[in-house]
Amino acid sequence: MSKKMLTTGAFAKLCKTTKETIFHYDREDILKPRYEASNGYRYYSLDQLWDFESIATLKDIGSSLKEIRYYLKDTEPERLLSFLREKDSALDEEIERLLQRKLFLSDMLSSLRELSQNSLDTITFARQEETLLEVWPIDPSAAKSARAVWETFYDYLGYYREQNKMARWPFGTILEWEAQGSADTEQGPAQGASVARYFFGLAEKAGRGGKNASGPSLPLSLLVQRAGLYAILFHKGSHAEQERALASFLSFLEERGLSHDEQIFCSDMLVYARQRDETAYVNKYSVRLCENADTFALAGKTFPLDAGQE
Repeated sequence: MSKKMLTTGAFAKLCKTTKETIFHYDREDILKPRYEASNGYRYYSLDQLWDFESIATLKDIGSSLKEIRYYLKDTEPERLLSFLREKDSALDEEIERLLQRKLFLSDMLSSLRELSQNSLDTITFARQEETLLEVWPIDPSAAKSARAVWETFYDYLGYYREQNKMARWPFGTILEWEAQGSADTEQGPAQGASVARYFFGLAEKAGRGGKNASGPSLPLSLLVQRAGLYAILFHKGSHAEQERALASFLSFLEERGLSHDEQIFCSDMLVYARQRDETAYVNKYSVRLCENADTFALAGKTFPLDAGQE
């Protein structure tokens, strides 16, 4: 036997790997020993170091052992070129998926930071810049059916998943309040209920949405959340408690003569931390005030939610 032949251990040592890896490549039929003795010992030649390096390189660019085995059956340059083009395209798709995950994680971190910096059940007046949102309408005939709203929600999320994207945070629901009766402070907040009109998420770019690749129109469209002075409330509680808090919030504004846009932006703040606790929903409610001389001084001020009920 030539002195250039190496035992499995010596070959693995030169390759900076383990004997088990070399055995595994043998079993997978991608790097067979050049010679196998009658006693079962395997021997490799020095020129097989290049074979190992080819395998390592193909693994580094994301190839499976099955793909490597297929490629190694025919290493003609044109075949390699085609193979590498496929891997390049796959890597582009993986990079896009990772960027989407990174963006989603960044959005969640921003949302939780905002929650940690604000007090619950405190009405805050703050100026907000114009924000572009992607919105998905909720059919008015289905808006009062919880099942129908959930079905619409999964259609909304399903659109993004089909595009290998994620809805941008903060996302939530644009509500309208349907009041019943008057806001009498002796009887408590105005009776009524919120009605969901749209699901929304932050728009990634103006060109997205509207139509899919095959052409049909989609419900997804763009909406501008206008800049201005907003009244903001964070509240934690069950769905019923959220409704009561929102009623108190709107009554607080009404009692002070603070007119506002009909749209109520309800942003989910803690859905992934809620687990099975049905009382742990944390929502952020934002309404844009119609500004005048009286509202100018409100920016930066805070009031307890129950101040309107004293």
